[in-house]
Amino acid sequence: MKRRVLKKYDGHKLLWFRMAQLFAAILVLMIAVFRLFIGVSTVSGHSMDSTLRDGQTVVYNRLVQYYDYGDIVYIRMASGEKYVKRVVGRPGDVIDIRDGKLYINGEEETGDYVNGKTTAAQSMVKYPLTLTDGQYFTVGDNRAVSVDSRSYGPVTKSQIKGVIFIK
Repeated sequence: MKRRVLKKYDGHKLLWFRMAQLFAAILVLMIAVFRLFIGVSTVSGHSMDSTLRDGQTVVYNRLVQYYDYGDIVYIRMASGEKYVKRVVGRPGDVIDIRDGKLYINGEEETGDYVNGKTTAAQSMVKYPLTLTDGQYFTVGDNRAVSVDSRSYGPVTKSQIKGVIFIK
């Protein structure tokens, strides 16, 4: 009986069976990695122009829990909207916008990524704005067309799903 079973699966059939097992294991591993550790998104719109393009695919690290100035992050709002923006303000910072410029703790934001004037949007956000614990201020690089924290206010740490690491 044992010989019949082995004979049935010998040679090429056994090789195909082993390859199928390997493929299934790799597939399960890839699903786990993309579900737990990294994510993929597509940039929508021109708010990050000069750094990222409309339609560009980006990969983000889901494990990052500390967001620093200049990090490009993937944000998911409670409404389901998704954004890719740059962190310019962290908890405890005072954000101000005046004369077409962004000020963080009294110092003008400087960065070669800034494209256009930074003006306050018509929203409920009032300046100067002090960020509380767990709040971040995010903006797009193309300030003239970006819908960002100037419009919808600071984002919380839980809304930031990861830091973009492949552009």
